[in-house]
Amino acid sequence: MLKRACAKYDAVTVKSFDGLLADFIRGEGTTFYVRGIRDGKDLEYEEKCFLINSAKNEDIQTIFLPCSKETKGISSTLIKKLLAEGKSVERYVPKEVLELL
Repeated sequence: MLKRACAKYDAVTVKSFDGLLADFIRGEGTTFYVRGIRDGKDLEYEEKCFLINSAKNEDIQTIFLPCSKETKGISSTLIKKLLAEGKSVERYVPKEVLELL
């Protein structure tokens, strides 16, 4: 779904990996990664991940992006619940993946 949603952006590559993010980033020859933050809980979790990854790879640069107020409380759990109840999720997910849901 992520590949489909990002296909329109030439500069975006979607890849999956196993193992530690620090090792993946080093293997890709990059130093930056972007994480979306919905709330304080996300930030707390991502800060812990950052500490572990930066201890393993000091060159890592993390960019934290806050979500919009429209999507602040949206999670995959909530999307699944809305779908199970037969409600529309159109305003919360990219149109490119709606048909897959």
